[in-house]
Amino acid sequence: LGNELIQGFNQLAMNREREIQNVGETIEKNGQTTMYIGIIISLSAILLGVAIGMVTSSSIVKPVRRLMDRMKLIAGGSLNNVPLESTSKDEIGQLVTATNEMNDSMYNVLGKIQTVSSTVSAHSEELTQSASEIRTGTEQISLTMEELATGAESQADFTNKLSETVSAFTQKVEATNEDGNRLEQES
Repeated sequence: LGNELIQGFNQLAMNREREIQNVGETIEKNGQTTMYIGIIISLSAILLGVAIGMVTSSSIVKPVRRLMDRMKLIAGGSLNNVPLESTSKDEIGQLVTATNEMNDSMYNVLGKIQTVSSTVSAHSEELTQSASEIRTGTEQISLTMEELATGAESQADFTNKLSETVSAFTQKVEATNEDGNRLEQES
């Protein structure tokens, strides 16, 4: 009976040892599977992170490049550009809006400068014409005064007084003529 018991215990021990070995092999296989799954998940997370990073950087870089190109156009003097479109409300969207407003403002200022320049040019031409007419009139008056001064001797007294008056007037006219010439040269 003692041997039978020992053999029974040995049999049980061997069965138990096989079961423990089977469980150990299963645990080892499960550990390897878990390790492979962990590696696959880690690689997937890294690839997903890189893809998200590329999409995010592209969404930032593209509008910034568009803004840079637009600023170069504005700096080159091109102000009749179609406004840039942006639906974002972040800093880049605010930069796009500010760039569009700056472009419009500079375009309007340039238009106003051109209008003022045309007006000044037209007034300058009018002043030049007026100065020319004043000079012609002054020369005509001067010629007339000379003819009167050389007139009849019977009116010598009268002519003398008239000559003094005309001389003073001529000086004023010549001063006006000089002012007109100066005005013509300055315009």
